[in-house]
Amino acid sequence: MKIVTLLLSVALAAHFVAVEGVEGGSLCDVEGCECREAAIHCLCHHKQVLKIGLHHRVQDASQPPEDTRSLTIQNCHHVELYGGLLNHMEHLQNLSVSQAHAVVIHPKLFDSRGASEAAGTIQSISLSNIHNLQVRRYSFKDLKVTGIFYLGEVVMDSVVSMAFHFKFVKEFSVFASVFERISMFGVKIDYCREFNILGMTHFNTLAAHAIKVKCDKFSLAYNWFGNLHDSSFDVEFGLCDIQGNTFNTLQGKPFLSLAPQFSLNNEISQMGLVFRENKFVSYPVLPFASLALPSYGNLPASSSYIDIEGNQFVCDCQSIGWFLAYGKLDHNSKSLADVGKVTPREDLSFIRDVFLTSGSCIECYREEDCRETRETVRQFADIAISVDTQGAATCHGLTVKNYDIEINNQIQDSTKTADKNDMVKNEKLVGSSESGERLTENLMLINDGMACKSDIKIVLAWSIISLYGLLNL
Repeated sequence: MKIVTLLLSVALAAHFVAVEGVEGGSLCDVEGCECREAAIHCLCHHKQVLKIGLHHRVQDASQPPEDTRSLTIQNCHHVELYGGLLNHMEHLQNLSVSQAHAVVIHPKLFDSRGASEAAGTIQSISLSNIHNLQVRRYSFKDLKVTGIFYLGEVVMDSVVSMAFHFKFVKEFSVFASVFERISMFGVKIDYCREFNILGMTHFNTLAAHAIKVKCDKFSLAYNWFGNLHDSSFDVEFGLCDIQGNTFNTLQGKPFLSLAPQFSLNNEISQMGLVFRENKFVSYPVLPFASLALPSYGNLPASSSYIDIEGNQFVCDCQSIGWFLAYGKLDHNSKSLADVGKVTPREDLSFIRDVFLTSGSCIECYREEDCRETRETVRQFADIAISVDTQGAATCHGLTVKNYDIEINNQIQDSTKTADKNDMVKNEKLVGSSESGERLTENLMLINDGMACKSDIKIVLAWSIISLYGLLNL
């Protein structure tokens, strides 16, 4: 028994020695940290843990001086940033954390209740070379970033709802990072000038409305996307640039909520859409209407910059038969024109333009190993697509489903309920998840208000007391 106790004691001691902690006190007194002229630079030694917070909230945290304007943290094993830091450091302009094994950012670095406007404004935040980044819900809520918010070479297993929720960001940039899953509203920015995701950033799953932003310029370039759902990109843009990306699996219509915004300063912004040289692996298939971008027809024809060219697809009838039949024969044009639109415009079609300007077919052997073939998508369609003796569209003998007939039947049924007519036409094409997501958003907004919670409790208590009184009458 003594031997077992001794072994357990040794194991516990080894655990606590493996990762060295830092006791509470002033951050300026922590080993490796230097404070000079309102700037703090912490260069940690191996396995050092750094917890930065306010003493009255976190007992073992190190508290920075109130007049800090710049905070730089490097080479720590584990870093935690606690709530209220930006209320305490009202004049902080630059926050940088780099070369860390794990970083945890707790809720509400800035709490807007009773705070001055200056406390909620920072020039730049940079998080880079972090093997395990964890951002809690509402970590950045109500913050204004007048310069850049930068994520570079970070790994996140999960981006929870409202993790990256900002009031304003001049430039939000992500480079060469890995995200396992982004939940609905994982990235939510009320307004930004530029939004950039670049350099082979890897996204395994984006939920519906994972990225909800309003930006003058929105750019996705040379990244890899695994599983995308309805309206994964819920974006109001001025100029939208999507190029060089690989889209592995579309499980919905990810571009459904991409829409131009018209509140731009025309002197500094240009409206337009760039959609070129993207690869659609379409594993296992490219779902019907998954390329829909309904707002394409809302871009001003005379002043918008449009560049759609060279997008590539796996040329397989089971995978993209509907896309090929539409491009060559206008098959299912009615149902495709209706997707997500209240007033369909059949004169303009994003999907048709993608087909007409498509590039070479591709063959994919592994997840990220796709190679071009000599045949173009249009050449494949010319050979594969035909009409059989009964007037049905076929792709190498496989019948391509006629959604126009199905949609017409749905529309006829929906006219029986006039007050819900418009909703039925759109919801059936957008997907059943959309209405559920709207309900979820409303519930999240309700739960966010403490006052609302108190009111609900009072009403419930009053109801119970009233019911009890009635039962005793």
